[in-house]
Amino acid sequence: MVKPISLRSEGTEPAYRNVNPAVFVARAGAAHLRAFVTGDIPGNAARAMWGNDYGTAEVIRAATTQAQTQQTGWAKELATQAVLAVVQDAASISAGPNIIARGLSLDLGRLYQLSVPSRPLTSADGAQFIAEAGAIPVKSWNFTASALHPYALKTITTYTRKLSESSSIEAAVRQTLAESFGLGIDARMLGSAAASASAPAGLFQSAPLTGTAGGGINAMLGDIKQLFNALATNGAGANVVLVAPLAQAASLKAQLLGPQWNYPVLSSTAMPAATLGAIDVTSFVSGFTSAITFDVARAAALQMDTAPTDPLPIATGPSIKSTFQTDMLALRATMSISWLMRVAGHAQLVTGCTF
Repeated sequence: MVKPISLRSEGTEPAYRNVNPAVFVARAGAAHLRAFVTGDIPGNAARAMWGNDYGTAEVIRAATTQAQTQQTGWAKELATQAVLAVVQDAASISAGPNIIARGLSLDLGRLYQLSVPSRPLTSADGAQFIAEAGAIPVKSWNFTASALHPYALKTITTYTRKLSESSSIEAAVRQTLAESFGLGIDARMLGSAAASASAPAGLFQSAPLTGTAGGGINAMLGDIKQLFNALATNGAGANVVLVAPLAQAASLKAQLLGPQWNYPVLSSTAMPAATLGAIDVTSFVSGFTSAITFDVARAAALQMDTAPTDPLPIATGPSIKSTFQTDMLALRATMSISWLMRVAGHAQLVTGCTF
């Protein structure tokens, strides 16, 4: 007896269940570029390029009418997963997306802020063995709540008109967005700057420790011991990752890592030279909203500066480029993200490493 086989057309919902959601964000950005060139709307451009791509359609909807991502079915959480997947898709030497993947990620949705409870916990706070009829001590734990609210992370990338019209535009957008967002997150996350009105705090808020003198593996072990002692003093250590610039990360992996070593070592170009950080990711919380918004411009004057402060007048700017004159398209992407450590002291940094 022949059992009938149910055929599904390309683009039906189940076909996308196992696809990296970052693909849909890249396609949404590419659809905005293509729509600008053709004079159409992004939704129609996406259908022309990829057919009935439900994933891309949901991401495009999320950027304009966020409530539509709250429908029942598999697409309910797709947009938020896609935003998270974009930063985790970075192929550069970036540690922030890896830290985000290992910690707790929350959907901020339409919330202005979300209170995240924290509770410092040391061995002194634990239960105790008490003799029969003995008095049971009452612990006075310090329950606090930290506010997690979204910050705007923005980037502008440029593409030639010819590339925007080609079939390679999806891959180009995916690569540039992942790299730009991933490196931007690292630059802020792996620092010590306090939270401001425009950006979350860097993770390394504790006073830095001094590197062990002498160099070699003894200095390396001394620095690691310092970090873990500092974490333990603050009740941390459940799930620790080490973060280092490439030179120190390579030394750690070459000299220290063996079959019994079970602490991940992450590399980042945002870490200052001769430093080593330790983060208990159990205490790390991040949040996203379920939309990346895109805007495209062709007739724009861009200040070509990787680290602008206030926009300068064109006459005094470092390098002003006309996208109209060079036949380029400028794609501005904005995502909302936030993070915090639930407990102070659960991220520690050693400076002046000699290994």
